[in-house]
Amino acid sequence: MAIVYRHIRLDKNEPFYIGIGKTEKRAYEKIKRNQFWHNVIAKTNYEVEILFDDLSWENAEEKEKEFIKLYGKRDNNTGCLVNITDGGGGTLGARHNEESRRKIGEESRNRKRTPRSAETKEKLRLANLGKVGNYLGMKHSEATKLKLRLANLGKVGPNKGKKMSDETKRKISETKKLNPAPKRYVKLSEETKKKVSEGLKRYFANKRLNNDK
Repeated sequence: MAIVYRHIRLDKNEPFYIGIGKTEKRAYEKIKRNQFWHNVIAKTNYEVEILFDDLSWENAEEKEKEFIKLYGKRDNNTGCLVNITDGGGGTLGARHNEESRRKIGEESRNRKRTPRSAETKEKLRLANLGKVGNYLGMKHSEATKLKLRLANLGKVGPNKGKKMSDETKRKISETKKLNPAPKRYVKLSEETKKKVSEGLKRYFANKRLNNDK
């Protein structure tokens, strides 16, 4: 069973937080609250009100989402709540602050990526041999084509008008020498044709089985 509760700040006499818990104890706890919640209670006293009890957890999550939507959130300027998600136990609606974004960006830039070994590359190649892309043979509808055209209308490429430095040109040239483009219209060996054929047969056989379930 579960409860749905709200916290009301007494200086403004308005709700500032909606939550759920397995027992009433959670409604009165101050641990595991976000920083915005702590900022509010540092300024004013608050009151706890139990809105619903004896609910299933799923029903409590739905009620939490309903009340958060009803009162709105401060972080997206829709209301008075300091909740950082849209409720329901997920992260939907959560937004990173500037400090979090900076840390995530730095971590991503400083992350060391280990090159794949020849053995790993060979395993990946064999695993994907004969696989067909999910969108192979599919065509965009006329409505989708129109949406894509309108979405890109007037857009300018990020590098348009920019000149490459000699250093960039050198790097591109060296990369192409190390990784030459594959030759087009290369005739496949009989063994390769056989592997591709077997892979396609397995793919479509599995697809038919999944469709029959």
